[in-house]
Amino acid sequence: MASARMPDRSREFGPQCKRIKFTFFPNGTSTTAMTVAAGTLVTDGGVANVTRTATAGKFIATLDEAYVKLLSKQVSVQLSADTTDLTAQFGDISLGSSTAAATVVIRLLAGTTNTDMSSNANNSVSVTLEFQDSAA
Repeated sequence: MASARMPDRSREFGPQCKRIKFTFFPNGTSTTAMTVAAGTLVTDGGVANVTRTATAGKFIATLDEAYVKLLSKQVSVQLSADTTDLTAQFGDISLGSSTAAATVVIRLLAGTTNTDMSSNANNSVSVTLEFQDSAA
């Protein structure tokens, strides 16, 4: 039986684990970067911005730095409309390099078709990423 006590939060094991959580609020077909300053990105840090690409429902999250290894990932969708059915899916994930920050592609799909999410205060995409921050 494990003897580690985890009172208020889960314990992270391993070399330099870093968890990044963020929520962004897509605005239809707009390709304007979603940022904390603009109020369209909510995060405690670790992410610079999220931008919709030229492809409907496809977003690139640019993180603040590069990482050694991706340990886990989760994405979920909040939708206001009862009649809308979108699922979120991760695309390409780049860990970055000494000259480039990590990037994560997130797609919103209706069936197998990339689909934009309409602008609504109750429409959002939430992402949790856990990285190994150093080689050890």
